[in-house]
Amino acid sequence: MAEEEIDPEMEIEPTMNEPDEKVQSISDTLSKYDDNADGKVDHFEIAAHDGEGKSGGIGGFIDRILDDDPELRGQRLWVMFSLSLILVAGLNAYAMLRAPDLITIDKILEHKNEVVAVEGILTSWVEDPYGSGDDRIDMIIEDPTGVIELRWYRFGDIPPLGTYVKAIGDVIEYDGRLWLQAMGAGALYWSVSDVPEVFPTTVSEVAANPDNYSLTALTLTGYLSKSIEPEASFSSLYLGDHPNYGNSDHQMRMVIHSAPGKWLEAGQKVEVTGILEYEQRELRWTLHIEGPEIRTINTYSPPIAKLDWSNVDTWSYSSNNMVEITGTLSEGWILSGEGANICIIPVADPSANLGKIITFQGRLLWSPAQSNWCIDEAADGSSSAGIVAVGDAVDLLGMISADPSGVLANSSKTWVVKAYSKYSVEPFDTDITFVDSPEYSSDWTTLYGSFAGTNTWIEAGQEIVINVSVGWDDANTRMNVMVNSFELTGETPGAANIFWDDGATQWSYSRNKLVMISGQVVDEGGQYYLQREGGTQKVRIDPVIQAIGLSSDYSDYTLTWKGRLLQEDDNSNMAQAFVISNTDVLDENTNGIPDELE
Repeated sequence: MAEEEIDPEMEIEPTMNEPDEKVQSISDTLSKYDDNADGKVDHFEIAAHDGEGKSGGIGGFIDRILDDDPELRGQRLWVMFSLSLILVAGLNAYAMLRAPDLITIDKILEHKNEVVAVEGILTSWVEDPYGSGDDRIDMIIEDPTGVIELRWYRFGDIPPLGTYVKAIGDVIEYDGRLWLQAMGAGALYWSVSDVPEVFPTTVSEVAANPDNYSLTALTLTGYLSKSIEPEASFSSLYLGDHPNYGNSDHQMRMVIHSAPGKWLEAGQKVEVTGILEYEQRELRWTLHIEGPEIRTINTYSPPIAKLDWSNVDTWSYSSNNMVEITGTLSEGWILSGEGANICIIPVADPSANLGKIITFQGRLLWSPAQSNWCIDEAADGSSSAGIVAVGDAVDLLGMISADPSGVLANSSKTWVVKAYSKYSVEPFDTDITFVDSPEYSSDWTTLYGSFAGTNTWIEAGQEIVINVSVGWDDANTRMNVMVNSFELTGETPGAANIFWDDGATQWSYSRNKLVMISGQVVDEGGQYYLQREGGTQKVRIDPVIQAIGLSSDYSDYTLTWKGRLLQEDDNSNMAQAFVISNTDVLDENTNGIPDELE
């Protein structure tokens, strides 16, 4: 068959069996690897061309890893293991080097369960706070917006107090408390320039060595544990290094010996100046200050407690504090929610919000008139919520005297009563005796009562309006009243005069009362006594801080001193002795000069 002529310009389509690339010749390939032309290709001849056709660099490295040659499997496992270690180390390094968000302390609640960084002044710290052997230190850090506690486990170096530091940790919230939690080195940073040149005196330093600061004027900064009324002449509370008791590292007892003249809020930051003394009876240190020596620091706002309708029983813990609550407003200025209610005392007329859900803020006070809690919006002034209408008081003592069985039959009834305190009641005492006359009388009607106590002295003969319920005291076989609330009315009884000639027995009738007596100050080894002019009789005195009568200008004068007559144990002589506490010379116009020398 004759062959067909092929047009050289004709384009020929390749078939499926024809490769696109040049067809390799087997003989050419063998001749390339058969260097000795013996017709065989051995291992050494192949090895001489091992690098041909293989890429280098990362691509070649990956090719060798993915090679399915059995001889390379062990090598691949080691390489993969090494890669996994490098990957994990890289991720850890990223996690360590990634800078957490730097926030102010007032925003920390918005970052719960996150790692954050805060900057501020280190004000206090304590190692192993519960004595359980933990490798832990608790620190208090403060910035202009708030205070936070850092709980640092496996802690490192600790800077001096007052150092400006940067802390990194997890934000933890539990049971109403908030803190940062960190472990190991790297949780706290500071530089040499952040260390203060003058180290401040802090509650933490005083707690470590109180003897070094005793009986000298001491200025401290801290947070108050409770609210104090403007007219409270004697108050006992604590000065802490954190506004929240549960987060405090240190708490120092503090006694205020005069009225501050303004509301002091729980959690408020203050600066105080006073004298640190050791109380042998209570086995504790106490800072004694005067009301005017409390200076509020307005860079920090005290927290406002939010009342919960489901926990009405716990509202008393916030008594006198600034609080906030949300409820439905109804007639009579009553807020209601979840079956409970509370009265409000607004500054402006809230009639436009009747029937609406509102949030109300003010000071939580007990209203005897309504036997209920009230919130007074006029937080800086005296509240009408605490005032009882005296005209509504009944003669309960007369009713008990005339018909005791009838009064006991109404044990669930509450009574508003006007009475007088028979004895002086010291702060925080829970027992009180009521009588129906301010002066001693042979036909006094006496009634014993129990109440929550107060942070000020109640003087003998003080008029009181009380809201009470009457019950039977089985232990003492007598009628007893439970004081739900009370209001001191009328003028406070003045100090009584006592005389050296009266003798100890007569003085005992004035025990715990305010008294006045004339004498000359005698200093016996740092202990002061008031001695009778021209005689040997003397009584120990406990002067107020910076007492006028202790001035060297008046040491040779016989002056009248005013204070509270107390009776204390004299264990060295196995006896009891009198002491005039919180005393100073009379200076009614407060000009710093005794009245008798003007």
